[in-house]
Amino acid sequence: MDQAPSTLRIAFAVLALLAAGPTLAGESGGACGFGVVREVAGLNKILLDVDRDGVSDLDFAFGPVDADALLVGNWDDTGDNVAIRRDIGGQGKFFFNMDTDGLDELSYVFGEPGIPVAVGDWNGNGEQTLVVRRDISGSAKYFFDDGFGVAFQSYVFGDLDDTLVVGDWDADGDDDIGVVRVVGGALQWNLNTEGGAPAELVFGLGAEGDIPIVGDWDADGFTEWGIVRVVAGGGSQLIFTIILDSGSQTSFPLGDALTDTPAICDWNGDGLDDGGVIRRVSDQLRFLTRNLGGVQPVVDRRFGNATDTGIVGVFEGLTP
Repeated sequence: MDQAPSTLRIAFAVLALLAAGPTLAGESGGACGFGVVREVAGLNKILLDVDRDGVSDLDFAFGPVDADALLVGNWDDTGDNVAIRRDIGGQGKFFFNMDTDGLDELSYVFGEPGIPVAVGDWNGNGEQTLVVRRDISGSAKYFFDDGFGVAFQSYVFGDLDDTLVVGDWDADGDDDIGVVRVVGGALQWNLNTEGGAPAELVFGLGAEGDIPIVGDWDADGFTEWGIVRVVAGGGSQLIFTIILDSGSQTSFPLGDALTDTPAICDWNGDGLDDGGVIRRVSDQLRFLTRNLGGVQPVVDRRFGNATDTGIVGVFEGLTP
């Protein structure tokens, strides 16, 4: 995704080890691959399937299973890797893997354990760092990491029960944050472009119960938005609706709300972010993907077990 290098570090880019919610990843150029996190002998074992054929191309152990969050990000401008957060003496300490060898090359404390955390490229240098949300006297305050555990910027924005989203809303090369909240049964989007409150972009899209998603759907450098909705009438089918910055809208069915978690990534390396789901069914973990920019059918691959956690990304050193 060379044309839009900072679009997908948004809400839920962080995967709590048992979390549900959209999985989004893949900052480097190339096609996204599949990954799973599996508990093996008290450790997190990472298995990566870069070419999406259902076979692991690389696996390594990384950190104990007491981690309270797992992240996927491009920490050093070479490709996506993983990081974990652990509670070390009441502090949230992050351990970053930068070369898929199973060791952390960088670690530091940033915030407390258990608080919301996401990643983004805040200065357009191709490297991603953290943002955490803290409850400061009942207000939601965001702290942006300089890459070494020091907040270079912080401000109050939105409410504590908002859903955080991250993207390059104005195509200036830097990621910004936004929040999505329920107002009168509808979803209200509040997107920040200037690095502080209030939001410069405010609009309605979706209804209560919809899942917000974002991505660069047309490879123009702007992060756009969308929703995933359970089809009306008591069904369980997921309907993806994406909005381009031109205002045009596209909807398509993909997945089952009873078994699937939305996953957004560039599955074929054409620069366009695409739809997908991670399915947990029977004893299997399956990845279903659909390319928005072409006519290719949905791809369905088994990779992992139902007890694994699925991740996606353009993983370092493994891009085909």
